[in-house]
Amino acid sequence: MKKTTLLLIANATQAKIYEVTPHEYGFIQQLEHAESRLKTKDLTRDKPGHYQTSHKSQGQFISPTDAHEEEHTQFARVIADAIKKIMEKKHYQHIILCAEPHFYGLLNQFLSKSLVHLITKVVKKDYIPLPDIELEKVIEDLIHEHF
Repeated sequence: MKKTTLLLIANATQAKIYEVTPHEYGFIQQLEHAESRLKTKDLTRDKPGHYQTSHKSQGQFISPTDAHEEEHTQFARVIADAIKKIMEKKHYQHIILCAEPHFYGLLNQFLSKSLVHLITKVVKKDYIPLPDIELEKVIEDLIHEHF
């Protein structure tokens, strides 16, 4: 049986998933989250509310969470679900994750224990913006290091 590894390269707006073997790799799926690219004003539905007190002071309610952070968290959950579904269809021996550090932290919250145990390498870098030729080089280097 051929050893196969799942490779995830992700940031807060896009994820690319590959199947990696000792001598080759193949593209499995790409996920995109356009909402992460929107401006804050486009992510919030309403303007913050106002309040008054009996002492004639007033203020504005401020959301306790950042709209972009909520979108990033939502996308991390989507990626974790996609990985879970892929793993249910085909058994991979290992997982390699490449994500910028903050997004990796968000993603890690949603990975099941069974998936976390398969992670053999974490690269906390954002490779998504790289041109395809450079991304291919990164993937080939990861294959070489992994196998």
